[in-house]
Amino acid sequence: MNTVQVTTAEEILEFWFSDRIQPYWFNSTPKLDKEIKQRFENIWLQASNNALDNWLQTAHGSLALAIVLDRFPINMYRGLAKSFQTETKAIEIAKQAIQQGFDKEIAKYKLMFLYVPLMHSESIEDQNLSVKLFSQAGLSDNLRLPNTTKHSLQNTVVFHIVIPF
Repeated sequence: MNTVQVTTAEEILEFWFSDRIQPYWFNSTPKLDKEIKQRFENIWLQASNNALDNWLQTAHGSLALAIVLDRFPINMYRGLAKSFQTETKAIEIAKQAIQQGFDKEIAKYKLMFLYVPLMHSESIEDQNLSVKLFSQAGLSDNLRLPNTTKHSLQNTVVFHIVIPF
């Protein structure tokens, strides 16, 4: 199934923040999706089954888990419901890391990947928190992402309330 076994949070971060991968963070290719699946599907399975929860003890470990559980499945299972399977766990990890102050230990250019799971939440409270955190961190270039998601979520809620089924 996997050709390369990744064993550390540092290896995840080195891969994700490499010059080669950065241009594809939000604009992947089928080739990269396949590479991520081959290299990281096993680590994603481990993380989704709580086998890597010891990574939650550090800022970089928490960031690596957020990437593994939030970003990697989007690449590995593009277009499939499975791509969202670990979204809730990624949100929990982000919140826990923030509560522990780990976001203060992460470099600004990496920080958005700790906050992005909150943006994917269907909870308006999480959406509000993501907008606040992106603003406080000075990630104003990225604010359009959580604001757009928040606006869509608010419209969806209003739509369900206004339109009877």
